[in-house]
Amino acid sequence: MTNVATERRSEEEKSTKRAEKTVLIVDALEETRDVLTTALERRGVRALAFPTSRRAAATARTARPDLVIFDVETETVSPRQALDAFAKDAELDETPIVAIGTARFEAPSGEGTFISKPYHFAPLLEKIEALLRETDERR
Repeated sequence: MTNVATERRSEEEKSTKRAEKTVLIVDALEETRDVLTTALERRGVRALAFPTSRRAAATARTARPDLVIFDVETETVSPRQALDAFAKDAELDETPIVAIGTARFEAPSGEGTFISKPYHFAPLLEKIEALLRETDERR
């Protein structure tokens, strides 16, 4: 097999491996959901986006995402309450959560991270990719 064919096959395998990943997005802003969905899908990641945590939690129970991006200011309760309720309702035990907001706190599972607003998409996407790699290493 030529080097070009080997490289192409290697890239296809990487793409297939990434395609198996699912990221759940919870954000009230349609524009944010659209930008993240497009950016993730271009990276071979399946994105499921919702404007509220209630609808997202129902999907999370069946889709079992590898990572959740959660804008904690999407809900009318405190960010901590919103995140705790979502994690419990979605039955996410060790799923990393990237919490986005203006008030800093830890994700309920201890996995994941916090991104403060305002943020730029490029560093957020880098963090998402790093967390998805970490989930691969744990499995």
